[in-house]
Formats: sequence, structure tokens, C-alpha cells
Amino acid sequence: MLYSNADENVLGFVRAFVFGIWFLAILFDPIQQLAELPIEIFEPVGLLSFLPDGFWEIALTENFLLGLKITLLVLLLLASLGTKFFQPIATFVALLLTLEQGIIRGFGFVNHKELAILYAVYILAIFPSADGFSLQKSKPKSQETYAFAMFFITSVILLAYSIIAIHRVTNAGFEIFEGESIRFYIAKLTFTGSLYENKFGILVLINEFLNSLVNFGFVLTTVLEILSPLCLFYKKIRWFWLVVIGVFHFATLFLMNIFFWQNLLLLIVLLTEISQNFITQKETSHPMVSSSSDEF
Repeated sequence: MLYSNADENVLGFVRAFVFGIWFLAILFDPIQQLAELPIEIFEPVGLLSFLPDGFWEIALTENFLLGLKITLLVLLLLASLGTKFFQPIATFVALLLTLEQGIIRGFGFVNHKELAILYAVYILAIFPSADGFSLQKSKPKSQETYAFAMFFITSVILLAYSIIAIHRVTNAGFEIFEGESIRFYIAKLTFTGSLYENKFGILVLINEFLNSLVNFGFVLTTVLEILSPLCLFYKKIRWFWLVVIGVFHFATLFLMNIFFWQNLLLLIVLLTEISQNFITQKETSHPMVSSSSDEF
């Protein structure tokens, strides 16, 4: 089973990686520019809708948004390094990221782009994720604690893929795999303004073979997404799944201008031996990494 022998250093590496990814995402996100938009078009989502209007009148100002960004950057850096008081810091970071994402989605639309890596922050905050591969020196807990944490976080990410695919099929029916459904979405997203501005989707629109190939890939990807939890138990399925889902993410980038780069990086770290290999290489040269030689 995946991560049955993971220790505190493997979990610590994932902690540093997840909070590091969020640090980069927040660093290059000019969230303070949202203050220039009229507050009338803002619609709070989820639990944030219960906050009073007076809160949003303050929260949607440039000073507040800039302060939120700076606070997150400082706390994300501390959490990534695994400093003292990690769990309170990580919990506060999770709440602030929820607020930050809620503000962004309140001006646009709700999607699942950052949900997986946000779930990862909440899970890492629950477990002793700073016991290894960190600046602080903590007495290790039982190995089973770290193994379960890694199993749990990987399970949640994989279940997210599975649930999205099941919802796709049950909500739209099998008709979504027939006819012009994929071609319609590619056309819509190719000619809609986005960060990437790729126009490769036009090739699918004018070429029947490419359209059929994309339809087949969509069916295969959906089936594999539904079967995502099997990656926890079968290595061959895990590698095949990762390759296909990786191709899927790049295909959506070039054909639909959608790229969940955080998800892709997280999957590579969680479903390969990269964390174990990195720890093994560092254990003789880095003082904050303790010995770890188990395979998982």
C-alpha cells in the first residue's frame, strides 16, 4: 500500500512542498487589484456568505487585500520551513487561504482549481507535519502516524478527482461523451479571454480525427478519474493513471486554456517516490533531515 512506511521526513517534505507552492501562488497573485472592482458585483461564496456586509466593505479595500497577501506570505514561509508553533500557524494559514480564495471566487466563478491543494493545507495542519524536514527539532511520533497522514492526504486528493468525474457523469449523463459536447467546450474556451491565450483548440474544431481522439481521451480520463482510489493500492495502475492524467492536464492547457498546475505538481509528489528519493539524498548532507531509508 502506498506510504505504508512513510516517516516524519516524508511528511515534512510534502509539508514544505505544499506550503511552498502556495507561497509562490500568493506571491505572483495581484489580489490587491480586486479593490478596483465595484463591490456591487461581489457575491460571497459558501460559508463566507454568512459574514456581514460591513466586513466586506473593509475586506475588499486595497489596504486589507495587500495586508492579507503580506500576512499569508510570512505565515506560508514559516509553515514551509516547519518552525515552532507549526499547527496553529498552519491552521490560521488554512483559514486565511479560504478567505483569499473566497474573495477571488466572489468576483468570478467557483471552480475546483485550488481545492485539492487547499485540502492539503487543512490536512497538514491537523497532523504533526513539522516533526521532520523542518527547522525545529521535535520528538518523532509513531511511524504509523506519519504513514496515515500521507495515506489520508493522498486519499483525499484522489477522491476529489473521483467525485468530480462521478458528478460529471451523473449530472450530464453519458451524452456528454457523444456528439459535439467536447468540441463545444473547446470552442467556447479557445475564443474566451484567458491567461494563456492558446489557440490549438482550433485544430480540433476543423479536424475530425483530432476530435475523435479528444473524445476518446475524455472517456478514458473520466474512467480513470472514477477509479482514482485504486492508485493507493496498485503501483502499475498508479503510474498509468499519473501519465494519462498528466496528459489530460496539458491537453486542457493547450486546447481549453485551463491548467491546474498545482494539482499536477501535487500528484507527482504524492504518487511517485520523489519525496523518498529527495530525503534519501539529503539525509547525509542536511542536518534538519533525520535518517529515513524505508521504501513505500
